[in-house]
Amino acid sequence: MKNLLISILWLGTCLHLNLAAQSNTTSSSSRFVPKEFNFSTHYGYIINHQDFVGHLTTSHPAGFELSAYWLTTGKYGWEKAYRYPKIGLSFFYYDFRNPVLGRAYAIVPHMKWTWKKTKRTRLEFKLGPGVVYTPNPWTIHSNPKNVMFSSLLNNVMYAGLEYSYRISPRIKLNTGLHLSHYSNAAYSLPNAGINIPSVNLGVTYTPHSEKVVYKDTLRPFKKNWSFHFSASGSIIELDANQPRKNHLVGFIATVNKRLSRKSIVNAGLEYSHNTALEKYANRIYSRAQLPVPDFRRAGLLIGHELISGRVALVTQLGFYIYRPFTQTPEGGIVDQPIYQRFGVKYYISKNLFAQYTFRTHLGVAEAIEYTIGYYFNAKK
Repeated sequence: MKNLLISILWLGTCLHLNLAAQSNTTSSSSRFVPKEFNFSTHYGYIINHQDFVGHLTTSHPAGFELSAYWLTTGKYGWEKAYRYPKIGLSFFYYDFRNPVLGRAYAIVPHMKWTWKKTKRTRLEFKLGPGVVYTPNPWTIHSNPKNVMFSSLLNNVMYAGLEYSYRISPRIKLNTGLHLSHYSNAAYSLPNAGINIPSVNLGVTYTPHSEKVVYKDTLRPFKKNWSFHFSASGSIIELDANQPRKNHLVGFIATVNKRLSRKSIVNAGLEYSHNTALEKYANRIYSRAQLPVPDFRRAGLLIGHELISGRVALVTQLGFYIYRPFTQTPEGGIVDQPIYQRFGVKYYISKNLFAQYTFRTHLGVAEAIEYTIGYYFNAKK
């Protein structure tokens, strides 16, 4: 629960900072008033992504989405660079149509970027992390078949591609394709997670149809080099109903290069110390009366940051160069040699940043990481 409360605080902070960093009208107070409202219905299916979840993937979830949007108008240079994206806050309701899974209620702050537009139509992409409440989690006595999630609160990653058509100055119709992922990233087990592709049909209402005045505030920027150093922490379980949690601690050092207003690429080294792996290695190798391999790991990584002001979408790909604990005594594989990281980064000040990321192995979540870091620019 503590893990998810931190997630809620982080998401709320990011939404507040994004709203504070944009202006819609000449009135400073009106920037917090939504300019668009959307209602959409969703219909989808559950991906059968692991062998032991097949009994939970036969239904077709249905639900709805209520969203509010704030417009950016170019007060800051990044708004112009991204063609004036919208900042959104959505509430989702899903009925999984399966008594084992029950229902889900999610809050998702997100951003919506325009890819193509004409006088009446828009093709837009939206993306954001959120928090989902699932009131029917796994319990060993009352709901042992729900291996998808075992906590009331879970994290959600949401993406969508939408097409809209304006039928009047105040009303638009929209449809699209969406993907939602629910998981607590092993904070509690079992935690197979749920992946839901869906289609939607909806309507958008604009209360005030006056013309928006956009500004062009692009300024020169430097394609500089910088050095980033960070430490992360995560809380995870090895066994269901575990009385004491395990910890994943990581340290990363990267060299970053600014390529454009939107893009930063990086490469570096990473060390991870996972006490769940330590406990697992000790358990299975001691039982087999074999020497216990080192559970610690080190890797090389490359990555990319998609910059929007002080906020960045982070993607990284890593490859272990030190990983002695690769298999069980019976020859079973322990994770994959390649890992990924996805999430959000916020530049707090000239030298400090924070991150909220998912660490995965080929789509299988290992942990949610909370990161604090220090960076500085290279001198020419």
